[in-house]
Amino acid sequence: MFIATVDAFPQICDEIGAGNIDVAVDQTPAFYNPIAVYYMVQYLEKGPSALPKFGETITADQLQPYLDTGVKHMGLDPWKVPMWAPAQIRHMTEFSSDITHDYIWFQTNAVVVTKDNYNSPLLWGNFPLPGW
Repeated sequence: MFIATVDAFPQICDEIGAGNIDVAVDQTPAFYNPIAVYYMVQYLEKGPSALPKFGETITADQLQPYLDTGVKHMGLDPWKVPMWAPAQIRHMTEFSSDITHDYIWFQTNAVVVTKDNYNSPLLWGNFPLPGW
């Protein structure tokens, strides 16, 4: 039986490593705030024209110099590898017909977690956080 799930939190990573879950599709939350702050600064300095346009693809080459600060948390630089990229700029109304007000959806790349990468310290479920 093939077992897949969404989000690779610590217990899921453990189960993938043990062979009980085959794959998880994970988000890249460590990048959400730095990307949002980057675009907020751009917006404040240059106005709405600085925001990405519908249909654009945002690549690591475009943003990574601003995101990878070299700052480490408990010995890990969680922003070094641009796991979020590429990102597609889409209409939020594409996500659901229940959404009636359109706005920019910065859809980041998802990470497919398998037995080959389940123990990567860059997965949010493996970040060195006290209590996990």
